[in-house]
Amino acid sequence: GPASGVFEGTIDTVFGTLQGVNFDGEFNTRVGDTLRVTYEDEARGNGGTEIVSDDCDLLQRSADIVTLLSSSPRPAAPGGAVVYTLTVQNLGPNPAESIGVGEQFGDVLSGLVWTCAPDENSQCTRVGIDALDDTVSLATGESVVYTATLTADVTATGDFVSSAATSVPIDVNDTNTANNRAEDPNSLVPVCGDPFVTANEDCDDGGTLSG
Repeated sequence: GPASGVFEGTIDTVFGTLQGVNFDGEFNTRVGDTLRVTYEDEARGNGGTEIVSDDCDLLQRSADIVTLLSSSPRPAAPGGAVVYTLTVQNLGPNPAESIGVGEQFGDVLSGLVWTCAPDENSQCTRVGIDALDDTVSLATGESVVYTATLTADVTATGDFVSSAATSVPIDVNDTNTANNRAEDPNSLVPVCGDPFVTANEDCDDGGTLSG
């Protein structure tokens, strides 16, 4: 059914009871939604129907959402490209919708362009620029994989850290929140032969700058 609103369904009551108990179906509801149920009251024996309306109870679905983050190359070079792979996976046991995905990149990186590849029954935004801030739907056992490409500051060196995190809506019970966030430390090291390394720099035998 739809994500929110008024939901309608039919319940056939069991003889001798005053309300339906053998509903064979499912409503995808949110807190505060209204459920209207039409049922045949067999206990009265008159074949009549009535409409009942009440607020839906919140039914949480359990799912373990996992966030994984990595980058390459390691180390990266000043002025060069840095490519991140961000994987968001649903270990189940239930599917999960409206999962928030966000990533913060190191200050020495700019020019973000990203794509997303979902598994067959999952959904994500396929392409984006400037910021990675998305909402995804994950089938049980499936993933979405983001590939984000940025450029390192040509004058920067040293260590930097990027991070990614996921958030779940109120109707999803994440069974392990410890794996909702991931960090990826990397570093910028000038490399001999790199066009951004000036001619008066000396290189050691390992191909990195020695002074």
